[in-house]
Amino acid sequence: MTSNSLLWKILFPILLACITDAKRDFSIEVQNISYNISSDITFLKIFNISMENSKVASLDLLFDRNIYKVPAEASLFLLTKSNRRIQIFQLKSEVCDLLWQGAKNVFISIMMKQVMEKSNLPHKCPLLKNVLYSVKNYTLNDDSYPAVLPEGRWQFNLQGSPDNIGVIHLTLRGRIRK
Repeated sequence: MTSNSLLWKILFPILLACITDAKRDFSIEVQNISYNISSDITFLKIFNISMENSKVASLDLLFDRNIYKVPAEASLFLLTKSNRRIQIFQLKSEVCDLLWQGAKNVFISIMMKQVMEKSNLPHKCPLLKNVLYSVKNYTLNDDSYPAVLPEGRWQFNLQGSPDNIGVIHLTLRGRIRK
């Protein structure tokens, strides 16, 4: 056994204990939600997103056609004081797969669990024409996230392309406050 692997075997349980026993001393807040929809072909009748406060948001979607695939890309960045972006993750996935399989990425998994609990989204595609899909009172619950998060600003980007006929780009900006 190498000295590095022995050191890892000794330190890992200590680090894990520190993280799991850590007290949450932060609040995750959303400060701004923006979106852009671009397409030469109409695929949405309704796209409404609203924030009740820095912790609660809602979304209504109504498609004008059945949607069978939604390739998407999500990324999360921490923003430094000089607006430098430090990437926490970037993930390419099929939204329809996430609806029924969930996600392996811890942050996406936390978000999808809340989305599915607070919405009438189906657990598989297609997303049906003329059905109002709503996510009501999606709540950022600090206790759902890792116990240790750095203070600072963050940005979450989501870009999806329903049936590759248009693009919805959603950006959430917020902060982690101690």
